[in-house]
Amino acid sequence: LATTDDTLVFYMSADVLDTLIEKLLDNRISSHKYMAVIEQATTPSQNVSLFNLRDYEEKMRGVQFASPTLIIIGRVAALHEEFQWVANNQSGDNYFTPVDEVKEKQLSLS
Repeated sequence: LATTDDTLVFYMSADVLDTLIEKLLDNRISSHKYMAVIEQATTPSQNVSLFNLRDYEEKMRGVQFASPTLIIIGRVAALHEEFQWVANNQSGDNYFTPVDEVKEKQLSLS
């Protein structure tokens, strides 16, 4: 996958994003390729973060993104700013309750 010039799309991959990027870089994907992380994709709380893979490794590694999450890597990701059709949600609210919060609530009810 690291050597393709095609667009890569990973669904529901927020929990493994650091490992995914590490493996792609280990297999010589260009660190200049752009990546879009779409948090809470297709909901009113959607947020898109855009950076190249090098910036992700240096600045974003370890950041937890809200699910459902799409990861898009390739030239098409770099077009986001030009063709952005939905503005980022500025409220910071989650559309869905994070899984960790649901688990905590279930444990407290037990």
